Amino acid sequence: TNRGVDCKGRIDHYDPKTKTITDIKTTKDASLEEFSKSIYNFGYHNQAAWYIDGCNENGLEVEDYILFVIEKDAPYCIAVYRLNQQDIALARAENDRFLSQLIQCRKEKHFVGYPEEIQEITIPTWAVARTDKSLMNEVNCNE
Repeated sequence: TNRGVDCKGRIDHYDPKTKTITDIKTTKDASLEEFSKSIYNFGYHNQAAWYIDGCNENGLEVEDYILFVIEKDAPYCIAVYRLNQQDIALARAENDRFLSQLIQCRKEKHFVGYPEEIQEITIPTWAVARTDKSLMNEVNCNE
């Protein structure tokens, strides 16, 4: 539990000798530059902090968090990364804020979500730019 909230996680592997969690991820591009974006976009740093804290809470000391990254397409290149301690610390602070929000929502019995009213939605401007210009002229002429 974390501040009275039951929490769970499922690590891929823990080595007690090296005090290391290893996490296996698949990706389109395992390069350093591209996978660093995936770490942020998919919250892998948040997951790392969560798993480390969960292990520590259960008596498993963790010193390292290693990502084994495997590309999804041939030739299935592999990269191995150690997650930066500063990023884990930042993620831990974010996780704590998320947990505080969860506790508050449960207390107030109100969870913030999407608006309840119907909203108008449009395709992105980049998609409009890709649209055939003759079709756009046709639509504009009929207005």
